[in-house]
Amino acid sequence: MNSTPHSRYLVHADDPTTLADVLDGIRSDPELELERTIGPPGAPHTAVVRMNDRQADALRQRFRSLTRLSIEPDQPLDPFADDGD
Repeated sequence: MNSTPHSRYLVHADDPTTLADVLDGIRSDPELELERTIGPPGAPHTAVVRMNDRQADALRQRFRSLTRLSIEPDQPLDPFADDGD
């Protein structure tokens, strides 16, 4: 078992079929935790996945041939953040 702390990542694809392929890979890896998907039922565009940095890099490499796929750390929203005004 990996002892590196897990963080939330957003996995996004413009094409639902592409994301479905990536989700199959995520679900088959017991070290990755799919928290939820975002988008229409049966055709999500984004997944929230709990994994560590090393696992995120490995997932990027595994699916590097897929275009229009992004894997990024989830950034918390702060409704009180200074917007520069």
